[in-house]
Parts: sequence; structure tokens; C-alpha cells
Amino acid sequence: MKLSDYVVQFWKDKGVDTVFGYQGSSVSHTIDSISRSSLRFVETRHEQAAAFAACGYAMAKSAPAVALSCSGPGAINLLNGVADAWYDSLMCFFLTGQVSTSGIRESGQEIRQLGFQETDIVKIAEPLTKYAVTVFDPLTIRMHLERAWDEMTTGRPGPVLLDIPHNVQTAQVDPNVLKGYESKKNVARPNDAAMERVITLLRNASRPLLLLGGGAHNIRNKEVLKNICTRLQLPVVCSYLGKDVLDHDDEHFIGVIGAYGSRAGNFSVHYCDLLVSLGSRMDGRQTGDNPEGFAPSAQIVQVDIDPAELAAKPERYIKIESSVESFTENLEKRLKFSKEHSEWLETVQKWRYRFAPEAEYPTKEPGVNPNFLLNQIGRSAPGAMITLDVGQNQIWANTSLHLLQDAQLLQSGGLGAMGFALPAAIGAGCAFPERKLVCICGDGGFQMNLQELQTVATQKIPVHIYVLNNRSLGLIRVYQQKALEGNLEGSVIGFGCPDLKQLALAYELPYFHIGENDEWDNRQREIAACKGPCLIEICVSDKSPCYPEPSYRQSVEKQSPLMSEVLQEQLKREVYGTQTN
Repeated sequence: MKLSDYVVQFWKDKGVDTVFGYQGSSVSHTIDSISRSSLRFVETRHEQAAAFAACGYAMAKSAPAVALSCSGPGAINLLNGVADAWYDSLMCFFLTGQVSTSGIRESGQEIRQLGFQETDIVKIAEPLTKYAVTVFDPLTIRMHLERAWDEMTTGRPGPVLLDIPHNVQTAQVDPNVLKGYESKKNVARPNDAAMERVITLLRNASRPLLLLGGGAHNIRNKEVLKNICTRLQLPVVCSYLGKDVLDHDDEHFIGVIGAYGSRAGNFSVHYCDLLVSLGSRMDGRQTGDNPEGFAPSAQIVQVDIDPAELAAKPERYIKIESSVESFTENLEKRLKFSKEHSEWLETVQKWRYRFAPEAEYPTKEPGVNPNFLLNQIGRSAPGAMITLDVGQNQIWANTSLHLLQDAQLLQSGGLGAMGFALPAAIGAGCAFPERKLVCICGDGGFQMNLQELQTVATQKIPVHIYVLNNRSLGLIRVYQQKALEGNLEGSVIGFGCPDLKQLALAYELPYFHIGENDEWDNRQREIAACKGPCLIEICVSDKSPCYPEPSYRQSVEKQSPLMSEVLQEQLKREVYGTQTN
């Protein structure tokens, strides 16, 4: 059989149902093989969008996704999505076409290029993949496919890339003689001593706190997590990538932590005496500019499947190498006791409502309060898949979106790639076409991949696209005002946004406009009645801030606007009673 047919059959046998990509001569045989199979080929309008769509599919389905491109510029265009999958630990299988082997430079040749559109994509992609290789010998295809799949799905997940020359794709192979790959990897599980230490810490803690990171999506049975929280009355905070693990109506959920997190979440970290982190890197955006001031009164337990992440953390951390799923299942089995923490839980829950994010946004700003509106959008979309872009819209959404009934929040976490939301929504919509689908962008990130409106229209992806339009790159504008004497070059000066109503008309999409908070109720009914894709423009002030925001060189709970000393002392009393230690 033709080798490209063998590749497609391999994907099909592994449960793949959709492949994202863009046509090109060096990959046309593989796309032809896809078109003759039962797999769905979704052609985006840019290779970067194909890679982001694969990321959205992988996040939504917690399953491997596939994207491909041609050689040279097409392969290079995939790299933003490859990097996103690498940093956010997504199972993405990338395939690039390559020029025929006769057009590939030999090792040691000093010429820059031999064949037209020849590029050594493997060398470029190696730092961003768990496995990347050019397949020169057709008889090795099974081994490379099986090894790539194994690397992608075991241990800490991550992307892989196979680069296959044109003449290798067209080669004939006999599946019966192809040699395979045998995995020797084991799933990381916590040892008995580590688990007993955690049990002792939980038994002795007065103010325990659970932190959910992106690795907490590894927990397939959410009842295990809920049982642990209920038995120990554990408050729960989260990183951006862990925001959708627990239902926000759950009494244990408090909020997002970090430099742009909620005050309630950050206060909870500051005053806890035990912090158990599940699958979170606890990077600088969470710990702030002063990492020693992060959870200063707490013993910190970090559970992570990646030993390199554990090794990079301070010695004071109690480090447990394990998948989050294995750890939580083990912990639930060992929990032979319940513990009363109702006073601590009630205290942090009061903070959650006292410091409501919508109340932080200045009411004097014209247009829509984005914290208020995003909270309402979340409440109106239980069980939805919601994709986010990067910039102020991502901060507002993580602070304010209220996620219900297993709603999912899909975003670019580690890489922070603008232009992510729209193609990721295409991927999520292909993963679950029957589920409600929402895309939230700023006017900056939206323009980076707005050509994918054509993919939305062609593929009939029923996504409701909310563009928060403040006519600027808001985060950069705020920084320039603080650090660069208000020189708004590039964020306002030279920046612009097209007429979104006319843009929607060009792609034959329904258009809605929301200019004030009180317009939401009426517009919501109209938008809900739209069963296909539509574009909703939300007008936000061109002076829009993100409050609360980080304070320079301060620990994360000291966010701006700074609280009065009187209120800070009140919080201490609420935690410690009459003590103020």
C-alpha cells in the first residue's frame, strides 16, 4: 500500500477522526489519502490556524489531535501551534511534507538550500517537541509513527512532529514486514512514604488550600476530587489553565490566583498554612515578582508528572513526582478521616463575594464593564466550550467568567499566543459539534487570524464570537502609560480595527452590537436564538484597565489599587481571630 495511506490508517486505528491542515504539493499525497478515508480534513486559511485548531481539539477532547502542512513556509507557519502544544502539554501530532530526498541537503553541505521550499524543520522544531524526525526510509514508517504516538501520550504529554519527504509518502510498503516500536515507559505514581507525609500534613493543617493547574485535567473522574474537597472542607484556587476543572458553583471554589488573579484567591494563598498544588508550574505569573512571599506561612506540596519542573522549584517545596490522577486516586483511598475546616472555608468564601471582580472595574469608564459582561456570558453558557485569546480579554475572562456544568475554558497558557481563540474554537467545534461554542477575543488578537472566519463559514462551525473592542492593544497601552511616558506607539498610534459589522457582512455572518451593560439582556436572547456562527462586538473603553493588577515588586496579594491598612488588618482578624500574627 502507499505509505501515505498507511499513515492515515495508523491515525484512524488510533481513534483520530479529524485532521487540520493546508494544501501544498509536498503534502498533497497525504491529504489525498485522508480524503479517500473516513477522516475529516478541515482546511484552515493559514497553517498557524491549523496548528491552533489542533490545540483546541486536543484541549477540548483530552485526546490526540493531528495537523499537517507542506514543507518550508508551511511547516514554519505551524510552529506557533507546536510551541503552544509544547508549553501547555497538549497531545498534538504534527506532520510536515518535505521535498523529495534528492532535494534535501546532505549532512555537512554548506549550501543554504538545495530543493525549492526545502527547510530542515526538524532542527527548528526539536526544542519544542518530544520527538521530531525526518523519515528517509519508508521501511521505518511504522516504528516512527508508533514511537511518536508513544512519546506524545505518555509521561508529560506534548507535541511530536514527523517530516516526510514527497517521494517517501508515495513509496509502496508492505505492512506485514514493517517493524514496530516497543514502549518501555511507566506511569509515574507516588510512593507510600510520600503519600503518608501528605496525609500527615493534611491531618495537622488548620488552613489547607488546594491549587489546581493544567495538569489537573488529567483527573478523569471528577468525583474523586470532589470527595477529597468535601472530606477535608478544602477551599480550591486555580491557575488560568486549571480554571475549568471545578464547577464555579461548587462551595469549595474560590478563584484564580496570580498577578492578575482574584483578590480572594491570592488572599487564600497568602494566609493558608498548607498549599497542595496539583499539576501547576507555579510560575512567576502566579507567584509574583517576590516568589518567597508566595504562600509565606504554608508548607507547599507540589505534585507534578515532570521531574524537571520539580527540580526547578525551591528546596522548601515538598515534591512528588506523579500524575495528578494517580495522586488524587491514591489520596482518596488513604483518607480514613474527615476534618472540620468550615470556619476557614467560610472566611475565604466571604472574600470571594466581597471582592467580586465586576466591582473592581472602574464604573466611570464608558462602554461595557468587561468583568460584568463576561461573568454573565459564562452564566448563560453552562457546559459550553469557551476559547480565549491573549491580552486584556484573557485577564478579564479568567477573573470573571463563571463556568458551570463542566464548561471548558481553552486558552494559550504558557506561550500566550495572540490569534489563538478563533482557530482553537474551530478545533473544539470539530471535536464536539453538538456542544455550545463561544470564542472571546480582543480586537488585536482577533485580527491576527480573522481569515479563519472563512473556515468557520465553510465548515459551518456554530461559534459565537465575542470581540471586546477597545480600539487598542490594551495591556501594552497600560504598560506604556506607566513605563514609557505614555508613548502609545503601536498600541494606539498606528493601530486600528476594521468595521466589524462590515466584516461580518463580508463573511455572511449575523452581527450583534453591545455598547452598554444594560443591553446584554435583550441581546442575549437574540444571540441565543442564533444557532449558527455569529459575530458580537462589545464596546469597551479605550482607557480600559485590568483591576486588580500587579504592584511592582510586591507579592501577589498586594495588588493595585492597594487596600487600606484598616482593611488588611480586618482580613488578618478574620483569619486569626484576635491574633494578628
